[in-house]
Amino acid sequence: MQSSALKKIESDFFIRTATVTDAEALSELGCRTFTQTFGHLYNPEDLKNFLNDRYAVATLQEEIETQG
Repeated sequence: MQSSALKKIESDFFIRTATVTDAEALSELGCRTFTQTFGHLYNPEDLKNFLNDRYAVATLQEEIETQG
């Protein structure tokens, strides 16, 4: 039996395979969530460099294309 919370999640969200057109949104989401979770642990310049490298739109597009 499913809980009401699970039913609500199922009705509001769905999971699908990412496409290259999702890369910009994934970049924004990745930068925001990484910063919120781990940002306090990093020097601001190091964090900026990491985010610019790891969550760059072009990087994510390439990953999606090669793993898709």
